[in-house]
Amino acid sequence: MWTRFLTMSFWTRVAIVAGIDAIIDGVRLLASWLGGYHLSSAPQLLDHNLFHTIISQGIGYGLVGLMVAAFTINSNEIYTHALRGLDSQQRSAAIDAAIRGPAPADVYTRNAAIGVARRRLQCVRSWRTIWLVALCFDVLALGLTDGWQGFDLEGWACSVLVPGFAAAAWYVSKNAEQRFRLLSWPDSVGAAGVSASH
Repeated sequence: MWTRFLTMSFWTRVAIVAGIDAIIDGVRLLASWLGGYHLSSAPQLLDHNLFHTIISQGIGYGLVGLMVAAFTINSNEIYTHALRGLDSQQRSAAIDAAIRGPAPADVYTRNAAIGVARRRLQCVRSWRTIWLVALCFDVLALGLTDGWQGFDLEGWACSVLVPGFAAAAWYVSKNAEQRFRLLSWPDSVGAAGVSASH
């Protein structure tokens, strides 16, 4: 999903991120209203500032979308270059092969899959490092406080999520390494059964 997102145009990425951000914010506000928490900070839908609130919220979502799209420009250019010259079916096959399944028999599709897999491996290694650092800070925070008793609900949730994301990043990075090695093997086209197991 993320790899396909990175192959989309700049403004498509902006729109998708802004929409997801708006949905998440809407769910959070709905949960606050239903739970009776932080009502004073939620937008008041019946006051005269409704239009101003909608505009300001929309600008905020747009800025988040622009930041993510700008941050992923380099990956988009690399993926676009790797997939250049392929039709839509070959592009889809190359992206799928970079993640799972057998290596493509078509040499152009396979070379594109290798380029996508190489960039994917670089990205997930970076995220693995980021989450490892975050995990170290998480452990340090536990040591400097009273453990779980010193955390509020949000702190407790973060301390649970960080190890989970770190483990997921490690797993995805190992999978990406296996995929890149598999696609790079000279005889990987004949290793369909092996690749499918990954």
